[in-house]
Amino acid sequence: MPIYLHGRTRLLVLDFDAKHGHSPATVDRDIKHCLTLLHACGARTVADRSTSGGRHILIPPAEGTTLTRAEIEPVLRALADRLPSLDITPMLNDRTGCITPPGSRCRDGGFRILDGPLDQAAHTLTIRSPATFWPRFTQLLSTDTDPSNPGRARRPPGAHDGAHCARDPARDRAHQRRHPAG
Repeated sequence: MPIYLHGRTRLLVLDFDAKHGHSPATVDRDIKHCLTLLHACGARTVADRSTSGGRHILIPPAEGTTLTRAEIEPVLRALADRLPSLDITPMLNDRTGCITPPGSRCRDGGFRILDGPLDQAAHTLTIRSPATFWPRFTQLLSTDTDPSNPGRARRPPGAHDGAHCARDPARDRAHQRRHPAG
């Protein structure tokens, strides 16, 4: 399913990968953290999971709201700094970026399973998030602290604490997915 039409999107798509060194447990932890942040800002969300343990969160902005890659990119990069299994590549590709919707066949067999009832997901995608969601989410991710962990400063992009100083090839590949060139 294409994410953009004529360089604009009406659906934010967050893709969490259970590969490239990330376990399904890491993905589940990141999804829980991300949903907490999104819901704190008033977002309405639809989530699903693949048979490999990967997950998606779909966030419909307010009715009539469309966003460009330039508007989305700084927010996604700040979010990716907090959530190691988040792959921002699909959302940053405003020409050919796409996502597999809930119910679609998985590459490894089986189907993507929707979290929650179908009628609830349809309602969320119809009602959409309130107009206050995107400005609140943008503000939340531009602050210097992580509200889900009070007292802990959010690391600036590219910064590492002592526990992350050693080179790790899996983390380097994950960084390249979150921060593609261009």
